Amino acid sequence: MIYGTDYIAKVDSLKEALDRLLPMTKKDQNRLERKISLEFNYNSNHIEGNTLTYGQTELLLFFDQGSGDLNASDLEEMKAHNVALKLVTKYAQEKDRKLTSVDIRELNQIILVRPYWKEAVTLHGDAGSKEIIPGQYKTTPNSVRLRNGEVHEYTAPEETPAAMSDLLDWYHKSMDIMHPVQLAAELHYRFVCIHPFDDGNGRVARLLMNYVLLKFGYPLAIIKSQDKEGYLQALRKADVGNMNSIVEYIEKSLLWSLELSIKCAKGESIEEESDIDKEITLLKREKLAGPQILKSSKVSLKLYHEVEDVLWKPVVLEVNKLAEFFHDMKGEILVDDRAKEQDQNERKNDEIKESIKDADFENLNRITWKYTLRALKPTLDKVDLVIKSQLQVFDRQYKIDLYVEVVNVSDGFGQHRESISCLKIENPYSVKLDQEEIKTGKNEMMKFILMIIKNDGQIKR
Repeated sequence: MIYGTDYIAKVDSLKEALDRLLPMTKKDQNRLERKISLEFNYNSNHIEGNTLTYGQTELLLFFDQGSGDLNASDLEEMKAHNVALKLVTKYAQEKDRKLTSVDIRELNQIILVRPYWKEAVTLHGDAGSKEIIPGQYKTTPNSVRLRNGEVHEYTAPEETPAAMSDLLDWYHKSMDIMHPVQLAAELHYRFVCIHPFDDGNGRVARLLMNYVLLKFGYPLAIIKSQDKEGYLQALRKADVGNMNSIVEYIEKSLLWSLELSIKCAKGESIEEESDIDKEITLLKREKLAGPQILKSSKVSLKLYHEVEDVLWKPVVLEVNKLAEFFHDMKGEILVDDRAKEQDQNERKNDEIKESIKDADFENLNRITWKYTLRALKPTLDKVDLVIKSQLQVFDRQYKIDLYVEVVNVSDGFGQHRESISCLKIENPYSVKLDQEEIKTGKNEMMKFILMIIKNDGQIKR
């Protein structure tokens, strides 16, 4: 199929301009590969919830070093993803090599590393767990319940091997018919619709997309994690028949890499201001952090007030702007398992604060701020939004999460919840909260809530 999209002419123009500048010098080629592989590994994993920062990713991939108390699984996941990227690059360089289902299963096996158990929720809302076997096609359904209570069906497990065989047949037949960029985008989408594995489908889809681009001489298309919602929205539109949406999104993502490649081929700097800022932040954490600080009642109490003032109060102020869209709003603070109600305007909670001051911070494990927006108007279904921020304190570090739950309680199947993470912070106690990181997380939260309101709570992933 040929798609009449807005960006394909510019993609072709930039590709022609890049081809005229090739071959690059070895030095320029090396710095381009370094930059684009860093961007791809960081963003593709960050979309899926990896907590490594840009600077930490750079230290890990190029110097095999970690900074601070990092999550071991995130480190392993990032290194494995880089191995998969190198394998995809190798496959693309082998001119006569055909992509096979064995290759795709190998990519999944590499990025998932080893078998593990994962929490799972059935379509009826029952909690449980499931063993994930890397490289193995799903053996049970992995369809998801949408926020409107409907079920979004992926290919059934028993049909998955045949569907993957059909996908590869389609791909090989389309290679000489479709524009390479549009072929890559459609392969990505068709793979996502099958969802052949129990985990890692998004990362494998982006690896396959870039395998096609590399095979036809394009740079990697980078889907930036800060535009995760735009990416998901393009996929949602494709789900209802607007394939141009995801094709255009991939074309637009490729423009950045093409422009960067042209600058590099000309010998120009490809460092972005944001890269320098990220490096400065990392250096501050490493060089200016000072001596190691351990958990104590004083440290926990100070951190509680900092999260309350820097994160939670601004969140509540923003959310209160949306009060007219809901029937009611209610706040709570949970100190471990002890809940205290809050007034929705945050002005009459002196009594709550006093009770928290009296809490035993020496033995504190977590504090959760919870804000429930009840009954979205004017939907017929009862849709609640629950904003939560959780502070967890450990021996040498703290962790902060900000996320939004969408709760649908009127579809006849009981209560169904789906959530999106807006902010994840994991630092040693010596590192203060990053105001820009918090601002970005708060903005992600508001974008998500506004999208829910605009669509009357009926949002596809």
